[in-house]
Amino acid sequence: MDGLEGACELVADRLRTALPAKTAELRVRLSVADPVDLPDVAVVYPHEIVPIPLEEWPAVMVVGQTLERMTRDDVEATGTHWLCTYRIRVYVWARGEGFAHTDRVRKRITLAAREVLMQLRKVTGRAQLDDSSLGESYSDLDVDQADATVGGAYLEFLLVVQEVLGTVPTKGVVQTPVIDTASLPPHPAL
Repeated sequence: MDGLEGACELVADRLRTALPAKTAELRVRLSVADPVDLPDVAVVYPHEIVPIPLEEWPAVMVVGQTLERMTRDDVEATGTHWLCTYRIRVYVWARGEGFAHTDRVRKRITLAAREVLMQLRKVTGRAQLDDSSLGESYSDLDVDQADATVGGAYLEFLLVVQEVLGTVPTKGVVQTPVIDTASLPPHPAL
């Protein structure tokens, strides 16, 4: 089993791999001429990081929240198969020039991340986003110390991951030895 850490790594790997193509697709679909209005994500972390270094904006962070439930799926000689349902949040952080620009950028990157996540099962084969659990939330915009506008959003969802709790292979059989203590001489200290 890989647990919540493994689930976050799986989502982060998928976002890292698929976001560049999805961002390019959205630029065409939304008629975005200037890449500043929909930049490539600089970094995808499988955990939270604060503060975000200036060269790592826009940033995406995958943060595990809880293990919601575990359901036994199958039992084999190699181990027990479980369906583990994790609550995950994917944070999107954008930084730009002005409130309207920053708001537009974070909404577009969040859209790209959502579309990538909704296709998770087709790629991994062992994880599926529960579509009915998907929600989005946006922070207020703010101005940082360098007078740039910053804003965040997050996608929250349940991710069902197939995991295996393997069995430990048997190395041999332990036998308890029988020792005849009556034939031993007495201990000198006794």
